[in-house]
Amino acid sequence: MQSRIALWLSRFSKRVSSSVALQEFKRRVLRELVYLLSKLDQTRSYQTTLSHATSVLPAQQHRKMRICVPLLHQVLLGASDEELTERARRYFHFLLLNGERQFLQGLDSILPGVNCFWARAPIAEKTRYKRYQMGDTRCSKTKKQCDIGRELTRVLPICRELHEFLVALPADRLTTELKNAREFFG
Repeated sequence: MQSRIALWLSRFSKRVSSSVALQEFKRRVLRELVYLLSKLDQTRSYQTTLSHATSVLPAQQHRKMRICVPLLHQVLLGASDEELTERARRYFHFLLLNGERQFLQGLDSILPGVNCFWARAPIAEKTRYKRYQMGDTRCSKTKKQCDIGRELTRVLPICRELHEFLVALPADRLTTELKNAREFFG
């Protein structure tokens, strides 16, 4: 996954993102690290945790499995289960505390304007390897401190124009991406 992302990014001279993408990284990937640390603590076994992620998670948690399994495979194989368990715990702990910084270092800039409140919330370790404070995931819990709603309202006329343009395109000019965009704006 990392190599595919790196290949995709190599096509561009600037790597720009937004605080919303940072919040999604924290919400999807870093929260799963907390889950994996919890499973490692509960099972005390890398192999059992890997088996749980691949075989026990229900179909409704397929996204969780698609995030957890590659994270578990980042731990070097060829060691005892005890050693793998400790390596995984340390690696996931490191990523939790440094993942946001690594995410930002991979970018040239963060776009101004859309300031996701929860993206700015720091990750704080409450109990080593066990409890982490990561902020909430819902804008409604920010007491109107999140700028995403205001920004979406501001660009709504542009989105409507874009939707009208996409609807007016002849079918032979619609790529899969344009069809998806039309459905998104519809």
